[in-house]
Amino acid sequence: MPTPKCLLIYPEENTFVLKDIIAIQNLGAQVIPLQNKPTKNPILFTYRQFLLGVAVLQHMPTSQQLICWFADYHSLVPLLLARFWKRNSLVIVGGFDAVSDRANKYGIFRKKGVRQWVARWSFRLAKRIWVVDASLREGCPFAKERDAIESGLLYWMPSLANKIEVVPTGYDPDFWKPMRPPQKSTMITVASISSRQVITRKGILSFIELAKATPNWSFTIVGDAKGLVTQLPGLPENVTVMGRKSKMELVELYSKSQVYFQASRIEGLPNVLCEAMLCGCIPMGQKTFGIPEAIGPTGPLFDNRNDIESIQKQLLEINQFNSEAPRERIIDKYHQEKRKIKLKQLLNL
Repeated sequence: MPTPKCLLIYPEENTFVLKDIIAIQNLGAQVIPLQNKPTKNPILFTYRQFLLGVAVLQHMPTSQQLICWFADYHSLVPLLLARFWKRNSLVIVGGFDAVSDRANKYGIFRKKGVRQWVARWSFRLAKRIWVVDASLREGCPFAKERDAIESGLLYWMPSLANKIEVVPTGYDPDFWKPMRPPQKSTMITVASISSRQVITRKGILSFIELAKATPNWSFTIVGDAKGLVTQLPGLPENVTVMGRKSKMELVELYSKSQVYFQASRIEGLPNVLCEAMLCGCIPMGQKTFGIPEAIGPTGPLFDNRNDIESIQKQLLEINQFNSEAPRERIIDKYHQEKRKIKLKQLLNL
């Protein structure tokens, strides 16, 4: 039996993309990863689209499966060619491609134009669509009521209902595990902070306000590669800000932190939250998108990231939660083997 061949198209080299590439390779299939990095330079954009088209033309005739992480400019041409050669195709939705947050200028459905048109046609052309959390299919009523965020593919394209499936990302409990007992009264949050928009979207300002209100706790922010957080006025002394860290460094940082904080306006299924829970952090987060599904009963959930007084009360009662339960929940719901099974079925292996 010949080795099946899979084309995997993606815009950014994120951890979850790399994990899928490795998982497919471990299943015995050949993976052709093609990155189409976003750019605002129109000449560079056209050149990269041309190179992508050439590469897809080269490999599509001998491939059995096309996978596109996210629906965006990089997905349309490959999906058109997959239709032409009658190949199986999948679009994986992560968050940006299923929301509209006008206040924070985020989401592919935020405004009409070429980009939204490309995404809509990508979804129409795909034979299958995976979403990492049900809220990206059905929408998040809580986010709509509180922040006027419209979400869920079925909100805009109800005709997609029959080909959308919830397939969460998976996590390795043998890698993400507690390395030491946590230090009491410590809290951490992690984000790839590349702009002021990310600071708002990831709830970093709420984290800082909570630190101001709780001076006897130590707070750590990881991922401030550009120094944007350190430039914020009034940063309290009990907040430590770090740049990007390796996976091994994150394991150590999670392990020594008692609480992980997630106050995002928008999330699919937060990778860093799940990783932190596997490392023994007690989670607390906002009732938004995939956050409450990940946390479940293992940590406190709050309604409003700006109601610092209420969040602080929940934090001061954090010791009532079992520190082993978060790890058990992620292993039960999001073990990486479950995603490998779905990939195996997708590739008919």
